Amino acid sequence: MNEATFIWSEIYEEFATKLLEYKNDRKNLISKLQNVYEEIDMKLSKMESNGEILDIDPFTIFGLFNKGITDDNRKRILGEIAKQFNLKNKVPFSFEGIPLVNNLRSTFFNFAEERGENDINNLWEVFESAIRYADNPTQGNKLKIESTYNNVIKQKGIQWNITMGLYWIRPNTYINLDSKNREFIIKQKILPEQFIKEVN
Repeated sequence: MNEATFIWSEIYEEFATKLLEYKNDRKNLISKLQNVYEEIDMKLSKMESNGEILDIDPFTIFGLFNKGITDDNRKRILGEIAKQFNLKNKVPFSFEGIPLVNNLRSTFFNFAEERGENDINNLWEVFESAIRYADNPTQGNKLKIESTYNNVIKQKGIQWNITMGLYWIRPNTYINLDSKNREFIIKQKILPEQFIKEVN
């Protein structure tokens, strides 16, 4: 990766690793997230139909600052996240190369009345296994990410957006397959034929 272009990757990876500590402490995680938005006087995205936050997954947290907002607002959110979570890396001056989710669909799960019982837990599982494999690419870790990924893509609200999420947390390992990248891969035919067939 070009260091100047992808300077954001350092704090993104650090934050992803930090979030793993909250996999089984999500009430505290939600509280810290609410503190972030209170401190910067911004409104937190709606997570449930009644406006409450019952639970949250790590990809949705990344989606909060990787959607169609200004770079200034992205810096404000990420800057306060860095404070609340004691991150060491600096907030980047550029967010070039980051895929963005739709503002109206920045969460990776549906409202409680529409989602499966384990949808959010499944997102945490694929998140953890993706980091484990990226940091230690053993055969066991490979099988785990494949299994959790294949499980989570069956859920409502999950389509190509999960590839964006994986790219956010470990951009040196995973490819973002948003519409622009899929179109490029199909047209340029720069990857194996079977991969292009699956993408298409």
